[in-house]
Amino acid sequence: MAIDRRVYRTRQALYDAVVRLMLTRPYDAIAVPDIIAEAGVGRSTFYAHFRSKDELVARSLERLRPVLQHGRETQLLRPRIESCQGTLALLRHMHDHRALLTALEGTAGHAIVLAAIRQELTRFLGAHARPGFHRGTPSRLILDFITGAFMSVATWWLSEEPGTSAEEIDAMFHRLVGGGIPHGFFVDDARRFAA
Repeated sequence: MAIDRRVYRTRQALYDAVVRLMLTRPYDAIAVPDIIAEAGVGRSTFYAHFRSKDELVARSLERLRPVLQHGRETQLLRPRIESCQGTLALLRHMHDHRALLTALEGTAGHAIVLAAIRQELTRFLGAHARPGFHRGTPSRLILDFITGAFMSVATWWLSEEPGTSAEEIDAMFHRLVGGGIPHGFFVDDARRFAA
């Protein structure tokens, strides 16, 4: 269901405001009044959309959906690209926003953001996965395996090897998980996961 344009603009203003604040001050020092002042909205407007700062931050990651969709479409159109189901696009996005992830390290906000990224990736991949069991393994467990491995690779990359290209990291991710994901698990697979 599409949301009203005014609601969309309000949420985008709040998402953008909290990101700006997270880049300039510690996560724990940011309060709802700071966010509403930065966004230029009222307190009741904030609470009409979100229960807390943490919920706002987690829900702001819903903006990854078009990134993942575009990445999947690109991969399906150009199956030689070393990516499957949008992971390369997500890695590029995370690399572009590494200053924010770095600013959040060691805070409650870091865990919230990483959990929300994983949730969005799980939701997205799950929408393209065939339900049921695959080689005796439940679909949900396969999705947890993929997203857990992805988050491990992505966070390692951003903290240990940020100079390595997203393409190289995506290929590394696919080599790591390639043998564990059954062929045909995803609808309209353009190629196997293995690089």
